[in-house]
Amino acid sequence: MSEGRSGGSGAGSSLGRNALYSAAQAVGTAVLLFVAYRFLVRNLGPDDFGLWALLISVAGIARLADFGVGAAASRFVAFDLGRDARDDAVRLLQSLALVTAVLSASLAILVELASPLILAAVVPAPALEAARSLLPLMLANLVLTMTGTAILGGLEGAQRFGLRAAIVILSNVVFVAGCMILTDRYGLLGVGLAQVLQGVVLAVGAWVAVRSVLGFRDWWPRSVSVRQLRRVLNFGASFQVIAVLQVATELAFKALLTQRVGLPAAGLFEIAQRVPMLVRAPLVAASQVLLPAVARGLDDRTSFERMYARSCRLVGFATLVTFGALFLAWPLLTVLLLGHFDRDLYLVAITIAAGWGLNLLAAPAYFSLLGMGSTAWHVASHAVIALGVLLLAFSPIGSGNLGPLVLGYAVALVSGSYVVFIGLYRRVPWKMRDCLPAGAGIATVAALLLAAATSWVIPRSGSLLQWLATGLALALFAVSLWPSWRRLRQDLPAGLRGLA
Repeated sequence: MSEGRSGGSGAGSSLGRNALYSAAQAVGTAVLLFVAYRFLVRNLGPDDFGLWALLISVAGIARLADFGVGAAASRFVAFDLGRDARDDAVRLLQSLALVTAVLSASLAILVELASPLILAAVVPAPALEAARSLLPLMLANLVLTMTGTAILGGLEGAQRFGLRAAIVILSNVVFVAGCMILTDRYGLLGVGLAQVLQGVVLAVGAWVAVRSVLGFRDWWPRSVSVRQLRRVLNFGASFQVIAVLQVATELAFKALLTQRVGLPAAGLFEIAQRVPMLVRAPLVAASQVLLPAVARGLDDRTSFERMYARSCRLVGFATLVTFGALFLAWPLLTVLLLGHFDRDLYLVAITIAAGWGLNLLAAPAYFSLLGMGSTAWHVASHAVIALGVLLLAFSPIGSGNLGPLVLGYAVALVSGSYVVFIGLYRRVPWKMRDCLPAGAGIATVAALLLAAATSWVIPRSGSLLQWLATGLALALFAVSLWPSWRRLRQDLPAGLRGLA
């Protein structure tokens, strides 16, 4: 472990700096995608936006070619660089990039060939023509994004999180600008074109950057090293199962919503799901730096336990802050997104937000296990989530009503997320009380009460009062956080500078 090898202060500083870069990337991405979603919701209409949301999951079938290459590149490039085997790291990364590009493109072609059957099964008949036109663009974006993600894993392994953040943010800027320029002229197809441009920027930018960082001359991956690919075969095989479960779960649930509630329901779910995922992204990104850190130093258990507990406390406090604020702000966000308060979107949104907030607490365990090379518990986690959605599909609940279906989805999400806790505990026993921020109960109760107040005030108020009520609620919530923050500062005097 890096703490054990290079000293706690230096390793902690590096880990904290990488976490800040990752968080900055996620914050920038969240802001840009919120702007894009607001624009699309208001310009496409509920049916077209719902169709786009549904096709995201259909195109996602091509993700079955993803063998966890991003995480594999991050782990094994970090491991190779840690033992001064740069040539092995280069061969591994080039092999992963080339294989990902070929496999994802091949699967995308198969999806396109099978699209008449797939689309007929999940898309309402009036929207089939538009779906057939948009799907090829979304598949092209997915191939480019998957290839770029594999290459970006090399930057993570080389601890160049700042450079990775710049490339990802630039690609999202291109997507937002492309939506605003192309949608007015091409409608829904303009969104697909913007996605393709985003994918090109991500893949090309990632390759140029990693070529410079790892110091090799090839302008494109030239060959595949079977020996290097064998190293990640078991690791990747587990991620292949995870990819199947993720694709099946998301597509099945959106299809279920479309059939039982209608196409606009898929759009509402996409908004309700995307916003909390964007909010949690900085914290997931900060936790993700544990993967290469653990992979570099598995020999120091004491340092790992200390680093893991500190990471959990920081993530727990940050989850309380961000998701508490999201609960308070959601009524105003519905107004900003749709132009008016929508109670259906609000109820769905807070249900999904609760599920993703509780899911986030498992992030340090999730990435720590990946750093140890373990993936079995991750597969079990996603299997539990998929099973929950399968049970929903065979249950009679939710016909014409979005709420019960979304509640069932949130329960499945939380249940599956906590499977990884069991896996980590079996490897490294730890105490839950060491991983929770003190005083969290006070802030949690305050957030729930204030959220109920804002959801009552916002629909009954004008624009100025809506902003004032939300601002006051956030200020009172911040006050309730003080006991927890004061204890956190005592436990972690370097908490704002790093995770160790």
